[in-house]
Formats: sequence, C-alpha cells, structure tokens
Amino acid sequence: MHIKKYCITLILLLFGVGIAHSQERHTEICIDFRVNSTVIDSA
Repeated sequence: MHIKKYCITLILLLFGVGIAHSQERHTEICIDFRVNSTVIDSA
C-alpha cells in the first residue's frame, strides 16, 4: 500500500514537471511571436 502511494506521488510529480515545461515553452513562443510582430511592424 505504501509503495502504491509512492508511485502515485512520483507520477503526479512528473506530470506537474511536464506541465510546467510545456507552459514555459508556450510562453517563449508567445514572446518570440510578439517580438517578430514588432520587427515586422517597424520594418
């Protein structure tokens, strides 16, 4: 029973890290898109 609880905690932790990484990447893409739009507007 204790091992099962440990496995669930580990899976949730990995899942949380995965979400955090995908959100970071998404934010970077948004920033890049905004920078590119600004460059195109000023050109």
